[in-house]
Amino acid sequence: MPKVYAVIITANGYEGDGPDTLVSAGDSIWWLNEDNRPHSATSDDGKSFDTGELDQGQSARVVISFNKRLNATSQERK
Repeated sequence: MPKVYAVIITANGYEGDGPDTLVSAGDSIWWLNEDNRPHSATSDDGKSFDTGELDQGQSARVVISFNKRLNATSQERK
């Protein structure tokens, strides 16, 4: 049965399922932005998924089509 993993973006970083979590094909990842700045989540290859920019209070969910270990990379927006 597919699982749903949650990542909550806060002003202090990330909460929820972290970088050691192995996500399998068919599983979902749900992002919620609680920070006051916009954030996005994009696959490493830049093609498999992209949530687009999420403003405070917005969320996105994607179904993963490949086995992948979660990782988080944060870039400061100017």
